[in-house]
Amino acid sequence: MIKKRDTKQIKIPIRKILKSKAALDKKENEFNDETIRLKNHLELVQKVVGLGIWDWNIKTGKIEWSPEMYKLFGIDQKIKGRALFKKWEKTLHLQDRKRAISKINRAIKKHTRLENEYRCVLPDGKIRWISALGECQYDRQNRPVRMLGICLDITERKLVEKKVEHLASFPKLNPNPVLEFNIYGKVTYANNGAKKILKQAGNCYKLKDFVPKDFNLIIKEFKKNPKKQIKREVKIDGIIFEEIFYPAPKFSAFRIYAHDITEQKKLEEELQKINFDLEKRIKERTEDLNFFNQALIESKRRYWELWDEAPVAYHILDMNGVIKQVNKTEAKMLGYEVSEMIGEKIFKFILPSQRKDAIKRFKMKLKGYSIPKKYDRV
Repeated sequence: MIKKRDTKQIKIPIRKILKSKAALDKKENEFNDETIRLKNHLELVQKVVGLGIWDWNIKTGKIEWSPEMYKLFGIDQKIKGRALFKKWEKTLHLQDRKRAISKINRAIKKHTRLENEYRCVLPDGKIRWISALGECQYDRQNRPVRMLGICLDITERKLVEKKVEHLASFPKLNPNPVLEFNIYGKVTYANNGAKKILKQAGNCYKLKDFVPKDFNLIIKEFKKNPKKQIKREVKIDGIIFEEIFYPAPKFSAFRIYAHDITEQKKLEEELQKINFDLEKRIKERTEDLNFFNQALIESKRRYWELWDEAPVAYHILDMNGVIKQVNKTEAKMLGYEVSEMIGEKIFKFILPSQRKDAIKRFKMKLKGYSIPKKYDRV
């Protein structure tokens, strides 16, 4: 079965592959450094704002939370996957649980943005208010596959709102803007807090700027549901106010209670910018990595194709002389299949009369000796 044929061990010329690999590694390092920087910035903002990020794979049920999410709900970071969803569900306040989950399902079904506010109960019994925002992603068949979002601790804001409600009975004492408008949208009352803001702004704004242009829609909503809480944001002289609306008995008038949320909005915008930059850079780097990776794969494929079909016999051995790779040309010359040769020692395929010398030369090469080409048969 053994055929006499000179075989050679060659060094694979992979300069181009290594060059591509070096470029790929460089891109990966740049990508990793930039990603780490942005992630550190993002983590800092999350801690300052009290904000967590969540990622829900709807198809597999896998849920990923940022460390801040676990802190928000007082849940052990060891809990993962479906168990995490059940644990989160149990933390929801009994009065809010059904409504909170219903809003998630409705947002997925109707392809709308998730906007949720609910209470959670921490392990120590304290109540925390959460604002949840999310977007659902769908496949080509319009099936939901993934939902990404954020959760923000709004407990302090809720306390402010409660304080505002308490001060509603004493508008003159309220340092924040308090106004009242009639069914025609005309301002019939404004406290000193509102007048002070306008005074600081000069003649650029008027009391009517606190009243929404679509006030008729607000009136209609209250007539449908008098207990409904209606809010909006308005910017007056660079200050962003959140306005909360309340109807007077028999809808004879409507009161506005406003409080400053400028700093909160700045932090939210900063977070959105960081998220946008991070997603943009990840996308750019991913495209670069994919390009170089594909080029590397193609380069390897083309090389091994040429190596396999070369007109000369090529093989690769390990330190014990075991064949790790052999091209089709050599296997065909010796009358074997490639699979029959891989894993066997090369000396098995050398004539017995030349085997002893071949083993000797192989050992010399392992020690670093140079073998003249005309004698190098392994």
